[in-house]
Amino acid sequence: MLIAVLSLIVIVAARFLPFDFAATLTPDWWQLLTAGLTDATIIGSIFSALWIFVLLYPAAKKLGPTTTCIVIVCGQLISATIGLGAAWVVSQAGGRWAEEFHHELYLTPWPWIFFTATFASAHFSALWRRRIRIGTLTLAATLLLFSGTLSDFPLIAGTTTGIIAGQLHAGRGFSRPRTSRREARILIATAQLATLAGPVITATIPGGSGIFHNSMLLTGADALSRNEAIRICAEQAGWAGNPHQPTSGCTHLLAGNAFSYTASMATNILPLIVVAVIALGLGRGRRLAWWLMLTSHLIALSILTTALADTNPTTALDITDALGAVLPSTLALILLLATKTLFTIPSTRTTRALAATAALTAATYTLWAASSFILRHHFTPTWTTADFGRVILPHAIGHTRTHLPHGAAAWAATATPTIIFWCGLAIIIYLALIDTPRPPHSQNQARRIFTSGTGDHLSAMTLWDGNHYWFHTPTPQHHQPDQTPALAYVAYRIHAGIAVTLGEPVIAHTDNPHDIDSIRHDAAQGFENYASEQGLTVAWYSVPDTFTRPGYKPVQVAQESIIPTSDTVAFTGKKFQDIRTARNRATKENITATWTTWDEAGSGMREKIIELSEQWVSDKALPEMGFTLGGINELKNARLLIAVDDTGHLHGITSWLETKNNGHTRGLVLDFMRRDAEGFRPVVEYLIAEAAISAHEEGLDFISLSGAPLAHEPTPGDTHQPSPLDNLLDYIGQTMEPLYGFRSLASFKKKFRPQHHNWVLLYEDELTLPAIGLAVVKCYLPTMDIHDIATTARELRAGHTS
Repeated sequence: MLIAVLSLIVIVAARFLPFDFAATLTPDWWQLLTAGLTDATIIGSIFSALWIFVLLYPAAKKLGPTTTCIVIVCGQLISATIGLGAAWVVSQAGGRWAEEFHHELYLTPWPWIFFTATFASAHFSALWRRRIRIGTLTLAATLLLFSGTLSDFPLIAGTTTGIIAGQLHAGRGFSRPRTSRREARILIATAQLATLAGPVITATIPGGSGIFHNSMLLTGADALSRNEAIRICAEQAGWAGNPHQPTSGCTHLLAGNAFSYTASMATNILPLIVVAVIALGLGRGRRLAWWLMLTSHLIALSILTTALADTNPTTALDITDALGAVLPSTLALILLLATKTLFTIPSTRTTRALAATAALTAATYTLWAASSFILRHHFTPTWTTADFGRVILPHAIGHTRTHLPHGAAAWAATATPTIIFWCGLAIIIYLALIDTPRPPHSQNQARRIFTSGTGDHLSAMTLWDGNHYWFHTPTPQHHQPDQTPALAYVAYRIHAGIAVTLGEPVIAHTDNPHDIDSIRHDAAQGFENYASEQGLTVAWYSVPDTFTRPGYKPVQVAQESIIPTSDTVAFTGKKFQDIRTARNRATKENITATWTTWDEAGSGMREKIIELSEQWVSDKALPEMGFTLGGINELKNARLLIAVDDTGHLHGITSWLETKNNGHTRGLVLDFMRRDAEGFRPVVEYLIAEAAISAHEEGLDFISLSGAPLAHEPTPGDTHQPSPLDNLLDYIGQTMEPLYGFRSLASFKKKFRPQHHNWVLLYEDELTLPAIGLAVVKCYLPTMDIHDIATTARELRAGHTS
């Protein structure tokens, strides 16, 4: 009801409210409130009403109607006061802004809409809090920097103060938010799109005077003013009559010029659609999208540099404007180069896309030439092919237009090839970027071996992206898979000359199970020989302590927790009290555990899973880890067990990977765990218990709660005396506990009274241990940078002092 009333007020007020209610640069006190009642136009008020429904409806649900009304009023006063105050300070510096602001009015509800939305965002989940803030901040900053009208100052003031006020109201701190790789890609794509959309926004908003206003040189305007059209007509046709009574030829010229405005707008906006498609590819981590966006910025910079060189800036103001024109693409270019490692997913249709683009270019050129030749008498002077480049790329570059269309038909002949080109290019790029990358041949072969073969408890993780593969064949000198069926493979990653394996070799199906041990030994020896030939040092990482290699020494790096399920699973007795309580509470609260997959879950449930994951990532001091710890991308090849109540609310999720023995599933390994912090608290205990019962019913031998890195306790019959290296790793585990809580995780698993199996690292030379340690860190944290290292040190220091 509140949202409908607000929307109605904004729309009706645009029709009846006098302009006296708008605020100037130095407004009366009451105008600080009335300036937010509506927009100056009916169209603007309709857009504002849409913003109210999109942003304020979810905000009002979180805050309640009374709090929402208070926040709206306070937000309008705060944003108007701070925004107009900032505009006044800027105007005192002189220049273009000082002149423009004294003739502008501020009349728009956007500031209080954005203030309320960002204020309420503090009460949303981490995923939606970040999306709301990034979206509103990007739009507000784009308008301020590229358009720079008086109304844009209250808008950016309302957006930023809303975030601050919301954080304080919710009792949250102001630490740097942590994002996953997926969200980081989306944020970078948003910034890139805003950079290239800004010039178009600037060109469509009259009277803009933002810092980046001159970037509108990226756009071209084929439409001429009436006087300019008459001047050209007079010069080229020799007409010197009354300019208010043009000849019939010039009448057709002026009529065609009216149509040209629409054609010119389409010519400017269509390339922006292509940029939006490229940004979509960036959000999906496509390497091709990174190169295309990089090329777009380089083209933009070359166009701007050429256009600015023609203006010959000499004064300080001219130089400032010139810098403001090239700065957006320059900053966006630096951001792209600094985040290149986020965009590593290859595209499989690059060659076809290039061929299709070449064919499209030839077709549109042919269409342009044919239509221009047919209508050549409708141009002054007759068309030339040199004009084609400027029609396809609507920019102020090169020579001025050499001919002017007469009438709608000639303008249509000019604009239609352009429209076809950009629409076709957008479709070609979309198909190239949206295509799901096919796994490399080596990964497909590894998948076939895993599915029908035998591996350890980490073998399913060898099929994740980022791994290299070495295949053991009857002719071991072959590194790459060929026509000879492989007997086994080793998955590994390379960092600084260290080949870090992901578990032990995975063995292909064999009719004689007794051959598995010998094949495993031969595969390990063959991989070590291959690594030696390549100058690599082998580190057998997270292998069972039963896996040994001649000359290699073990050091324990994790401890796996196993729950046997071959016998009846019954959580009876006092030691399982917490597990029984979790299951009983789930029944009372109508929460059920359901097996599904990523594809079967549906788009709505997938979005809820992503939201839970982003909430978890945002609470961590370091980036999301990989290698043996799966994220959202790794859920696509796992079994998912979700806890959902009768309202459809997702309380928690776990993912389970299969362990194979000669093609038969022996057990399930826990990988991904997320729970709603405000939902059913013991949801993970409940899901693990349900998984154990389900595994028993399926006839599986065990479920594994996976390994807890750098956390272990003595196993029965273990007489191993800890070495100095063991003691060092134990100390590192204690020190790193505040960051990821691996020891807390190991303690949590004790509730299930599991059996413990050790995972070890096998190394050959103690002198290589520092390099191996750094390589393992890079496997888990490939994007870790200087800031993350500083954050780590700060968190560790805080953990020691607390």
